[in-house]
Amino acid sequence: MKNKLKQVKTPGYIVPKNYFVNLEDVVSKKISLQQCLDDVNNPGFKVPKNYFSTLEEKSYKAIQNEETSIKSIPLFSMNTALYVSGIAAALLILVAILMPTNNLSLDNIETELVETFISINDFDTSELAMIWDTSEINSIEFYNYQFLDETIDNYIIEDLTIEDFLIE
Repeated sequence: MKNKLKQVKTPGYIVPKNYFVNLEDVVSKKISLQQCLDDVNNPGFKVPKNYFSTLEEKSYKAIQNEETSIKSIPLFSMNTALYVSGIAAALLILVAILMPTNNLSLDNIETELVETFISINDFDTSELAMIWDTSEINSIEFYNYQFLDETIDNYIIEDLTIEDFLIE
């Protein structure tokens, strides 16, 4: 083998031109890149072993512990609410049936309520004449009634409008 090496006149390696001129720049770039990669691989934070594999189990256990640790007594159950509402409805119907009703008469109705009803519904005089009993109207003695001047003045000022004086 030694003989073969002596016969080799050219080396097997050829160095490109200007290789050693920018060798320092290339080496410094590689060193800086290696440091950046080392910083990425070792960011300074360490995660315990098997942390992410057991994270889901730990979360479920924590949630289950929170749910079981809170003890509460419901104030109303659905059955109780149904029973109470049924009893209340039965009592309401019983009171509505057994309660005596007051008979409605003209003495109980206020005059202002009747006047408001008539003015809102715009009844004609012929319709009102059909409702009223003429014997009741004839029994009232209007001719003996004394109207005070103040009463007439107040009625004209407060209740009558110009349209009431116009002849249609």
